[in-house]
Amino acid sequence: MTADTVNLLEYYNTAREYILDSEYRTEMEWCENREPFKNTNEATFFCEYVYVVLNAGMREQVARKIYNRFFDKLDFNVIGHLDKRKAIKEASLNYKKWFKEVQQSDNKIEHLKSLP
Repeated sequence: MTADTVNLLEYYNTAREYILDSEYRTEMEWCENREPFKNTNEATFFCEYVYVVLNAGMREQVARKIYNRFFDKLDFNVIGHLDKRKAIKEASLNYKKWFKEVQQSDNKIEHLKSLP
């Protein structure tokens, strides 16, 4: 192992311990213990897709407000970022197909990365 790898592992372990000692412990445990796509359906996939797109480059608290407003009204205009709005509109038309493709994919992470 290189010194950079050791430093990165130490950083990760320190951050993980910090999270496990915080109010986010249950979220961390949920992430670590869940089986990908086990309890996911098309609708859940769409909701999670929207959540991820809105959170990209944005504070979670701000993204959560937009997410809630979007699903309360199902109004794309509450999404101010034009590229995010475009991606979510495209997802609203294709999420069922995308979900099936991800389920059938041998490399789910790479397939998810290919989505807008």
